[in-house]
Amino acid sequence: MIVTIDGPAGTGKSTVARTLASRLGFEFLNTGAMYRAIAYACLQRDIELTDADSVADLTRRAEISFVNNRLILDDLDVTEAIQGQIVTQGASVVAANSLVRVHLVELQRAAAQGKNLVSEGRDQGSVVFPHAECKFFLTASPAERARRRQAELQAKGQVVPWADLYRDQETRDQRDESRTCSPLKPALDASIVDSTLMTVEDVVTYFQQIVLQRIKIWTGRFVCPSRMAFLSGRGMRTRADDTNARDSTSPTGKRKSTSPHDVQRAYLPSELTTSPLRGDPRFHCRTWSTRE
Repeated sequence: MIVTIDGPAGTGKSTVARTLASRLGFEFLNTGAMYRAIAYACLQRDIELTDADSVADLTRRAEISFVNNRLILDDLDVTEAIQGQIVTQGASVVAANSLVRVHLVELQRAAAQGKNLVSEGRDQGSVVFPHAECKFFLTASPAERARRRQAELQAKGQVVPWADLYRDQETRDQRDESRTCSPLKPALDASIVDSTLMTVEDVVTYFQQIVLQRIKIWTGRFVCPSRMAFLSGRGMRTRADDTNARDSTSPTGKRKSTSPHDVQRAYLPSELTTSPLRGDPRFHCRTWSTRE
């Protein structure tokens, strides 16, 4: 199963995704760190970030991996080194390079093969994993996002004026949203959540609840997240299977549709009515099913 969390900078995507993955027993993929790593490598080698071909060439030669949630670039741990403001700004420039994105998207898809994964970024649900089972788009007000970024930097001993962060954030948002390759935008079937008034715990709890509901909808039963064998399709009966077994034909003699999307529409409303967060104005879910 793949869960994607997209959204602009400062919404807490990485923290939420890492925590959610831990609670579900899934692996965590921080794609934003991959772009930061490329920006960092370019800065270290005095490569102009706007030199598309040189940056793309470096990307193809770079070895990027995650070990125990630490980012390893060419055998060096750069987890802390890529968190600076200069690298952050550079990552947005690098991310607009279509040649870089094509290569990193391949790496991201390869990393997800055969795994239960929570992946965060800006195009995970819309481009990298368009068929992901759960998609979220996390946002917050611009002022709150800048405040969070300032607090994050202060915790690392870096003092940056809020106004500077706000201005840089506006520039990055404009660049991310207007680029021709994989622009920042919600996937059509993503649940959009405004976290302005929410804590990290609020967001993680809500996302976890939705993921477990999706698991239940697709299998017809509650499954412990650590036992996800049904995702490989090896012998686990789904709710669609049970429906088909009980009544495989309609009164007209035609076979009834039991596609996963039909099952979603049939069962999702009753599942959501049990949610203690249903109706909370902080949550805006644009849509759920990918077919209407």
